[in-house]
Amino acid sequence: MSDQISSSSQEPTSPLSLAIRRFPDLNTLLQGTPTGLRDENGRGFFLPNRPVHIARAPGRLDVMGGIADYSGSLVLQLPMARATFAAVQRDDSNLISIASLPEQAGLPTRLFRATVQQLWQWVSEDACVAGSFFRQDPRNAWAAYGIGVLLALAKECGWRWKGGMRILVASAVPEGKGVSSSAAMEVAVLQAACQ
Repeated sequence: MSDQISSSSQEPTSPLSLAIRRFPDLNTLLQGTPTGLRDENGRGFFLPNRPVHIARAPGRLDVMGGIADYSGSLVLQLPMARATFAAVQRDDSNLISIASLPEQAGLPTRLFRATVQQLWQWVSEDACVAGSFFRQDPRNAWAAYGIGVLLALAKECGWRWKGGMRILVASAVPEGKGVSSSAAMEVAVLQAACQ
C-alpha cells in the first residue's frame, strides 16, 4: 500500500496515513525541532547529514488468551491502526538521548539521557540494577522500555555500537489501556536501532 501525504484538501484516511501524521516531519526535526528538544549546543534533536532510521510498530488488541502466550497457550491478538514510531540516529557523543513526543498538544516532551558508560555498566550488572534505577523516579519509568531494548540487545545478543544514540518516539497507542503501548515502543526502537 502506498500513501502520499500531500497538502491537498483531501486528507488520506488509511490507517498507515493516519499513523504517519502522528510522527513529525523529519525535515522539521533536522532543522530545528519544534518540540523544544535541543542538544547541549542548541542544535535540533537530530544532527544534519547523519542517517536517521525510522520504524513503526502497532499496538495490539487482546481478543483471547491474554498473557497465556508465555506458557504456550493459544491466543488471538489483533494489530491496531494506532502505532508507535521510533527514529534512531547514531552520533559521536557519549550520550544516549531518548525523547517521547506528547500525544496531546500542550503536554511536555519527555526526555531521558544516560551516558554510554552508564548503559555498559547496566549491561555488565544484573537487569534488576537498571530496573531499580528507573523505578527511583517515576518520571523516567517510560524510558526503561527504550533503554531496556538496547540493554537486551547488548547483553543477550552481543550487539555493540560506537558513540551515542538519539532516539525519538511518537506514539498514538494509549498508555496504560491494555493495548501493548510498551511493547509497541520496544519493537519500534528495536527495529530502528538495528537498521
